[in-house]
Amino acid sequence: MGEVLKAYLTKELQEGIGSFSLMFNQGEGLWDVNFALDNIKGFREDMSLEEAFHLIYHFLFILVQTIEEDM
Repeated sequence: MGEVLKAYLTKELQEGIGSFSLMFNQGEGLWDVNFALDNIKGFREDMSLEEAFHLIYHFLFILVQTIEEDM
């Protein structure tokens, strides 16, 4: 899944490579993903907290769909 995650994040985040960190946590068997909210397409400085949560949710929802399609 690492390559799919990296490809999606590089494509979708405005700054591409370097705008996120991705690491597999062997102990928990999960991926640790960090990205800056302002790198997501559609982010605005003046958006409400609710709008920001919707943007994050949509971004992560599409990420999960992308991973499921690749499996």
